[in-house]
Amino acid sequence: MLDAMSRMLPAVLAVLAGCVTTTTPLLYHGPVEVKLKERFRVMVGARHVGFLIFSQIADEKFFRIVTPSGIPVGEVHKYGRFFKWELFADRPRDIGFFTMKEGLAKLFETDETIRVFPLEGRGAATEAAALKLLKKALADN
Repeated sequence: MLDAMSRMLPAVLAVLAGCVTTTTPLLYHGPVEVKLKERFRVMVGARHVGFLIFSQIADEKFFRIVTPSGIPVGEVHKYGRFFKWELFADRPRDIGFFTMKEGLAKLFETDETIRVFPLEGRGAATEAAALKLLKKALADN
């Protein structure tokens, strides 16, 4: 038996020598700047239901949708994928790809027409003005 153990010893040592444990230090890079690019009012009929906030972190552009009181409703990334925030959830739920108005209607759970307008002082209070501001913000770096 001692002879069998002595023959296994090199194999056991080879396996143990291959096990290496390392630690990776966490690097703190400081605060991340979030640039507010543009804000829009979201309306259902004559009712103001929230804001569409266009922001940028580094090279990533995205939209946040909040209620008039600032409660998060959802997010949209620049390619049109919508995410809905739900109470007590750790992360938003992916609800799919939509046009802006279709996605906003799904987030606000309405079948009525969604209209998006610029905030006061940011151009004419028309959907065309909102579209123009949105295109400009998307094109800016």
